[in-house]
Amino acid sequence: MLTELHAVPGNPGIGEHATLHPKVSGRDIDAITALATKLEVDLVVVGPEAPLVDGLSNRLKKHGIACCGPSAAGARIEGSKVYAKELMDRAQVPTARWEAFSDVQAALAAINRWRGPCVIKADGCTGGRGVFVCMTKVQAEKALHALLVDAQFGVSGRRIVVEEYLQGIEASITVLTDGTNVVPLHVVRSEKRRDLNDQGPNTDGMGAWLPVEELYEQQVEEAIEAGIKPALADYRERGMDYVGVLYADVMFTKTGPKVLEYNCRFGEIEVQSMVRAMDEDLLDLLHRTATENLEGVTIAEPTIASAVVALVDASYPKLERTEATAAIAGLADAAEMDDVEVFLGNVEATGKGKAKGVGSNGGRVLTVTATGATVEEAAALAQEAAALITFDGKHSRSDIAAAAGIFA
Repeated sequence: MLTELHAVPGNPGIGEHATLHPKVSGRDIDAITALATKLEVDLVVVGPEAPLVDGLSNRLKKHGIACCGPSAAGARIEGSKVYAKELMDRAQVPTARWEAFSDVQAALAAINRWRGPCVIKADGCTGGRGVFVCMTKVQAEKALHALLVDAQFGVSGRRIVVEEYLQGIEASITVLTDGTNVVPLHVVRSEKRRDLNDQGPNTDGMGAWLPVEELYEQQVEEAIEAGIKPALADYRERGMDYVGVLYADVMFTKTGPKVLEYNCRFGEIEVQSMVRAMDEDLLDLLHRTATENLEGVTIAEPTIASAVVALVDASYPKLERTEATAAIAGLADAAEMDDVEVFLGNVEATGKGKAKGVGSNGGRVLTVTATGATVEEAAALAQEAAALITFDGKHSRSDIAAAAGIFA
């Protein structure tokens, strides 16, 4: 049962429900640990991957604080694409053919040798932005130059993975694991490309929906058995229990499911879609995960549909944030709609008193979620609510969930 909620550093959205600690950086694991110790919290839930890669979970557990998030060793599955691919090969997880490079010419030679489209990924943490889907050689050359020459992602892009381009139905499978037990959550589909009809640069998500009727139950079960459980078993075999969230992007191809990548935490828009359709208490599930108490836990199939529409800045997914804060209008109107919930992202509080408001800081500014009897109904409602919200530079996709119902 929740009695107090604290957020580091937080924003005006979660500030409606939690005590904010804006002076504590989300990357300062010493300060976070000190704060958690001072507050005598029962559970820390880590949202982003970077502090997990830095070892926040390890530090908290040394101080006797339960943490829903893997150790630094566990988080390496997202912290390094090369490490994740090596783990997949070692554990015989089906995935795309791949090679790692730190030299442009060597990478180009491989791309020429392979022929056809490819996907190029920065090795390290990039906030979901370091993936380039290259349908032509020219696009591949630009991606390699951005990563290895221009250092667009700094040290995270010093080494890259080049892998074959796969086709099929892409979906996200998320599980909770206490080191022994594995509890699958709802399967979600999301739209990664910025523009309509899967055009434009790759992003960390423009929208999502569930249930995923495009996939059969057997396909999902096969993906969990072949793509998730072997990875967790590999950790156990190496004496490292993985405790927390494991998220896998899976491409369901004609020859079976293949894992594209792993995350060591929830996907933001995916979990927003999930929580709107879940009957279970998510906080209880996260506490059970952190305290190794998931035995016998199952998640009921969703009885309603949900959809998420992201509103982003026009420059997204570029890393730069806008210098000036763009005022956001229409939030209250959207939030007052039945079956609609708005989640704020890259925003900050503006003004005081009667002039108090919320402004955009660029990037993925906010998401609008909605529920309904069907995916189509939920998506239509989310789009209706999203249309009420305005800010300078607003961009979104009007075709979220258009692929729902298309079977493999």
